[in-house]
Amino acid sequence: RGADPESRDKWVHTPFFFACVRRYNALARRFLEDYHVNVSSSCTDGRLPMWHASVDGNLGLAELLLDHGANIHLASTNDTDQTPLILARQRGHIGLVRFLLDRGATYPNFPVPKGR
Repeated sequence: RGADPESRDKWVHTPFFFACVRRYNALARRFLEDYHVNVSSSCTDGRLPMWHASVDGNLGLAELLLDHGANIHLASTNDTDQTPLILARQRGHIGLVRFLLDRGATYPNFPVPKGR
């Protein structure tokens, strides 16, 4: 009954993906817990929900996605092809960098930046 939570628009976005992009963490949680959507659904350019969490510094979303099975090491296949850890570091999201490292993200010779 109702709309299919896995439906996609012409850019291959799902409603869950839009919730992540727009920082609607509570709605993203509902899609994951009530509808069991794919935590790693991507759009046509290869961006993943974790890409948005990392770029935006959205610690709450990153935690939600990892708690529901997102791969902490998976790089988006868009033009950046970078892992969540690299993206968060490049954007200066120190709290998210520390969180990702605590959750097991790795990068060879990765210097942990000093707080902000």
